[in-house]
Amino acid sequence: MDQVQKEKYQARILDLLILDKKQKILVVNNENPIFAEDLRERGLSVEETDDKIDMQASYDVIILFGMLRGGLTQSTMEEVMKFLAARLDEHGQLLWCVDNKFGLKYWSGMQYEKGGFFRTLESTENEDVISYQKIMNLLLEMPEVDSTVYHPYPDYRYPMEIYSDEWMPSKGSLENYDFNFEYFRYRFFDESKVWDNIIEEGLFSEFANSFAVKIERR
Repeated sequence: MDQVQKEKYQARILDLLILDKKQKILVVNNENPIFAEDLRERGLSVEETDDKIDMQASYDVIILFGMLRGGLTQSTMEEVMKFLAARLDEHGQLLWCVDNKFGLKYWSGMQYEKGGFFRTLESTENEDVISYQKIMNLLLEMPEVDSTVYHPYPDYRYPMEIYSDEWMPSKGSLENYDFNFEYFRYRFFDESKVWDNIIEEGLFSEFANSFAVKIERR
């Protein structure tokens, strides 16, 4: 599968949103031009920004890739998410796509998308990754919104399947995928067998490769 085909798959995460042509959409930290193009082809009004957001603007939909750091460097993730939720109009939707610090692909020998083996496992807060537990703790601090955590597989860049806490994969359903085209990778173990053990122990959320967190303003 070539890079263009891979990028088209990312548009699948839009199925997690309720979209119509009246909406104003902000896409933050997008590295996939086909993703924004797909939104515009649907007749939607799309703005793009590299990590800096107008403090006074409001949107129907915000799609954030990675972390938001520009202008909010000293803020905690709780403050960042509350800031973004406050930028949503009534019934607005925030979709946050982010890599799991402890994603199985990084244990098994795949390089982080920004380069480096085991970089996420050794990382401090300055990497664009987060753990499942931290996401859940963060959402507990936001009782004023509705939220759902999805698990795109293999990850949000290439979502062949999108799981959730209500619909988890079964044993035998997760295959080995070589989907990071930018860097050489190792394969230290058979991921499909490890996934089976993880699923059996009820730990899929903790080791999912990435997350798509949907936050809806009431």
